[in-house]
Amino acid sequence: MPNELRELYLQTRATDQWVKPRRWIIAVSVFIVLAFFLPWTQTVATEGNLVFDDPMDRMMPLAMAEDGRLSSWQVREGDQVRKGDTLALLEETKTEYMDPNVLSNTELGRDAKSDAVVGYQSKIIALDEQILQAQRAMPLQIMAAWRKVSADSAKYQAAKLQSLEAERRLLTSPSL
Repeated sequence: MPNELRELYLQTRATDQWVKPRRWIIAVSVFIVLAFFLPWTQTVATEGNLVFDDPMDRMMPLAMAEDGRLSSWQVREGDQVRKGDTLALLEETKTEYMDPNVLSNTELGRDAKSDAVVGYQSKIIALDEQILQAQRAMPLQIMAAWRKVSADSAKYQAAKLQSLEAERRLLTSPSL
């Protein structure tokens, strides 16, 4: 028996010599496959001149204190500017684009929101009243449930007694 165990041990040790290189090969293969999925960014350095188109020909996001339409640029890229220089001219938005009823529409919207607030407040009051009524009715419902349980218990006891009485009659009656 000990010789058989020793042979079995030696056989398993012989295969362990192949397991370690196999594990390394698998690990390296997995690493190479995963490396293909990593992002690959290449940067090329070069010299040259940067050329921009006319600023009036392209869209540019601007943050301004006043609304309006950009009519012209007063400076070009590369110009020297000082504090207070005019960079661009804004024209006022045409009056036909403006809403003449903006004040009345704003007031209507404000009134509608106020009415909605009043409606929600009345809904809160109604729901609070429903909660109070449910809390008042709860003890009555509990008492009704206890009465039903006791009535059902009495019916059960009566049915049990009837069953026992019927069993007794069946046992004492002369058989046919």
